[in-house]
Amino acid sequence: RFEIQMLKGEMLRQLGRAPDSIATYEDSIAQAPGASQAALAHIGVAQGMRIIDQFEGAFDHLDAADDLAREIGDQATRAGIAFMRGNLLFPLGRIEDCLQAHTQALEFARAAGHIEHEVEALGGLGDANYVNARLHTSHRYFTECVALARQHGFTRIEIANLPMVAWVSMLLGD
Repeated sequence: RFEIQMLKGEMLRQLGRAPDSIATYEDSIAQAPGASQAALAHIGVAQGMRIIDQFEGAFDHLDAADDLAREIGDQATRAGIAFMRGNLLFPLGRIEDCLQAHTQALEFARAAGHIEHEVEALGGLGDANYVNARLHTSHRYFTECVALARQHGFTRIEIANLPMVAWVSMLLGD
């Protein structure tokens, strides 16, 4: 039942029905059979809240998820949490905090051997460095992100970051 509820929350978010997705994930928190699953449900709530600019609530859910993930030593989930935190900090203009969150996401992902979270974190670091006018560093992160995404078949992430490789290359005169 929990897994079906989580899938429903994801599908609702993908369909642009963020409030329904949030409600579904909130129901999932109560149904979670363990700390790991509850942490994932909290992340789902935060993802929906990000879409509708409910940043404070999203940070609260990420904090709850991080407490659970830390408790059970789940580095992969902590990588996903740090990545989402970076994505929340970016539109708030808190770029140094965003850089720190994505750096932490990369460290957690590599410690856990979780390639998808590693690729996401590289893209986040590319974005944060780009907006901070660190173009060479940004280009390096975006290039690594796209190469790893392509190598491991993460097409969604590759497509999201590939235009930035071209854009930053152009800005660098390449």
